Amino acid sequence: MRVHFLNCGTMYPRLAPWFSPYQERSCCICLLVETGNGLALVDTGFGTADMEDLGRLGSRANLLLNVRPDPELPAVRQMAKLGFDPGEVTDIVCTHLDRDHAGGLPVAGGTDLS
Repeated sequence: MRVHFLNCGTMYPRLAPWFSPYQERSCCICLLVETGNGLALVDTGFGTADMEDLGRLGSRANLLLNVRPDPELPAVRQMAKLGFDPGEVTDIVCTHLDRDHAGGLPVAGGTDLS
């Protein structure tokens, strides 16, 4: 088994300098796990559609989280750079359904459902 750590989005929360300075920069860490049967993702991070249109995050969330769009950060793009086909994903485990953990669900398995 091999585990890859992916940063699937970066946020710069606007209030962090005053309330939580150690979180001035927060990354959406996802895990890509090579199993004997295929690939598994633990969380998906922001999706490709989120990076193309930050409005999908909602105005309040975007205002507070201050997400920096980067089209190379979604899990499917990073998987391709590592030489994996997103269609090889057999399992996805979402720790919870906030968009920074589950925004990439529509494309994580290689099929765009958005």
